[in-house]
Amino acid sequence: MKAADSVEKITQSFPEFLIPHQHKLIELILDHPNTELKWHLAHLVTRFSLNESEFRMIWAKLRYWIVNPNESKLVRVNSLQAIYDLMKKYPNLSQPSEFKNIVRSVEQEHIPSITARIKKLRREVLVERGKI
Repeated sequence: MKAADSVEKITQSFPEFLIPHQHKLIELILDHPNTELKWHLAHLVTRFSLNESEFRMIWAKLRYWIVNPNESKLVRVNSLQAIYDLMKKYPNLSQPSEFKNIVRSVEQEHIPSITARIKKLRREVLVERGKI
């Protein structure tokens, strides 16, 4: 997990370092049970250049992680942030109405960490729209 943490931190500044490993990382996202790795992968996926097929697979997996109450709260929060970031990065491929439904669904669980992230994302949207 230290390696995953280091990769996440380094690729914040140098996302191109992920390019040779993108396909393997997508495989891990789609089929890896380790909770700690999932929360790092949720961050990393936003640094990829995805084609439409990859985008749809990643969107579906992140959505599953967000709504699955058996996932760790950190995986769910990071996935929520990742899906929001992917919507901004790929506006032509994303589904804002589905994102709103996901938010409404998990909001009803009243989990403090998820609720806090939703509030942060809502503030960010208001800032982007110039309303704050």
